[in-house]
Amino acid sequence: MKQLSAPFLEIGLYSHDQSGEESIMTLFDFIATPGPSRLYEVRLLQGDDMKRHKFASINDRVSKEVRCVSYSDVKQVHSDRDAIILQITMPTRDKWPAGDAMIITQNSISQQASKNDNHPISVLFSGDMLSRPALNINKPLKHLAESALFAFKEIIEILKPEYASITVDYNLESPYDLLLDGRTLAFRDCYVSKRVLGKVMTANIIDKYGVYHENALNGTVFISSPWLLPLENKDNIKCDYYSMSVDIGQQIAEYFRKS
Repeated sequence: MKQLSAPFLEIGLYSHDQSGEESIMTLFDFIATPGPSRLYEVRLLQGDDMKRHKFASINDRVSKEVRCVSYSDVKQVHSDRDAIILQITMPTRDKWPAGDAMIITQNSISQQASKNDNHPISVLFSGDMLSRPALNINKPLKHLAESALFAFKEIIEILKPEYASITVDYNLESPYDLLLDGRTLAFRDCYVSKRVLGKVMTANIIDKYGVYHENALNGTVFISSPWLLPLENKDNIKCDYYSMSVDIGQQIAEYFRKS
């Protein structure tokens, strides 16, 4: 399977109710199906009763790469109590961003965050088109935007996260890491559940920044990047996306601090 190389288009998600590995496997179960042989490249952490262990960086320890040739092979690997799945490289899904492969991976978090937070996960696609200095909103870029947003909303429906993001080469942080350092770039294009952001704060964000928004699941999607905006809105919204990202990140951190 051809490996992806940077830059990455990343869809990141954080679930309070599922570990990073459980989130990966929920998504894998949705995408992959029993049947014809497919190649899945799986990266593992191994150790005695590993599933009970806390870890911070996904590069903390020596990991093992295994090749699975079927859905059932991956499920068998997941059932091993002495292994944690860190990452799966697999064929992309129809209507999601095109490419030879995509990667579903746990994100690293700080040592302090690992005591209570789950690991966010990211779904990585080729972001080569987004590395060009001038982004003209041409047909290929709009097609990428449409497929990215389709995947984003579908993944939100599947995993029902507390929050999620669309970024380029930027990992979504866990709640404690947002509390440690609020200078986040993750929430320029994002989803936050109503439970976390709340009706009043959602309205405040919209009023303060004039950001494009729409309802999704039990929350709100905010979009400020021109290439992701609907064509009729792309010239009308010029919000302070960095301040908005920091603002949303602080609200998320505060919610989890109190919960």
